[in-house]
Amino acid sequence: MAFGVPFPMSEDITRPGATMIAMLNFATLVFTTLFAAAAAGAFHWLLLRAMFVLMRPATARRLNAPTHLVRGTAQLAQAFAPER
Repeated sequence: MAFGVPFPMSEDITRPGATMIAMLNFATLVFTTLFAAAAAGAFHWLLLRAMFVLMRPATARRLNAPTHLVRGTAQLAQAFAPER
């Protein structure tokens, strides 16, 4: 034998203002979802910008070493090279 489970929500729908409260709840859900989507998009854009800023030094034009350092390195290499 099955017993009927009372569902109080069905009784509340006939009450005046219940439809307006349901619409308000739905509008709040929609607004919250849109706000969360906008916040997620802004956060994604912020992280994307940060990634490009962090990658920038890796793609920057490299400067040549000063010539006196190059000559000094070459002289050190010749000084410590084994005699042939």
